[in-house]
Amino acid sequence: MELIGKLRGQRGDSTATNIMVIVLLAVIVLLIWRVGVPVFRKMLLDQSIEKFVNWDRENQRDPADQESILHVLTTQAKRYGFEAKRELIIINYMPDERILKIKMHYEVPIDLFIFRIMWKQDVEKQTSAM
Repeated sequence: MELIGKLRGQRGDSTATNIMVIVLLAVIVLLIWRVGVPVFRKMLLDQSIEKFVNWDRENQRDPADQESILHVLTTQAKRYGFEAKRELIIINYMPDERILKIKMHYEVPIDLFIFRIMWKQDVEKQTSAM
């Protein structure tokens, strides 16, 4: 009983410790936000490219028309905040199997307080098997 009384009377928290914990938590939340948003947008772009590749097969778009495919892919990348250069997008179409393959390389800028990281990403999608 005497031990419980001593523990109850002690103060283990100080103002400096509380401020440090709050600052540390704020930095962690900010880092998660700065990294998490680009990762989420990358996942959305991957899903968008997957839908595009399969939608084109279903709607019989001419895969030989690479200019329109390049335009759609660069537009989708810009919509999610990424810069995808046309020369870094490779489109392969195999007419015998009716498979469209798309390889796309882009960089995701992640701003972390005083410096910027360029996160390099490669996306490779192809039509589902028929």
